[in-house]
Amino acid sequence: SDFGASASIHELVRRFDRESEIQGTPIYLSPEAARGHAEPKSDVWSVGIMYLQLVTGLIPYDTTSSLFLSPHPHNGGGGGGVGAVVKGIGAGTLRPIIPTSLDGLARTFVEGCLQHNVEDRLSAQQLLDLPLFSV
Repeated sequence: SDFGASASIHELVRRFDRESEIQGTPIYLSPEAARGHAEPKSDVWSVGIMYLQLVTGLIPYDTTSSLFLSPHPHNGGGGGGVGAVVKGIGAGTLRPIIPTSLDGLARTFVEGCLQHNVEDRLSAQQLLDLPLFSV
């Protein structure tokens, strides 16, 4: 057995765990999850983002924002990238775009999902109680 190699692998695993504290695709992160404090209503936010993406066929953010530009030199060294997107979502400077064409029950649903303040966001049960899901 090569215990020296084993120790190196363990260090790599520990470093990877520290560097990947945020789990999930950044565009689906709720503001509180982006700040490192996910809770059940964080999933409600993600559902709202997915719903908008399904209905519009687009990522519901301004992807031309400098936050979405890669910080790599071949892209001009912009101030963006995954970290910038996560920070923008957490700070509320990057907010989802709800199209004006979305109205009625669908708008009520999406607005209930995408309240920036988690206390104002509807719970999963409250969403299910909306008329959108009445049979």
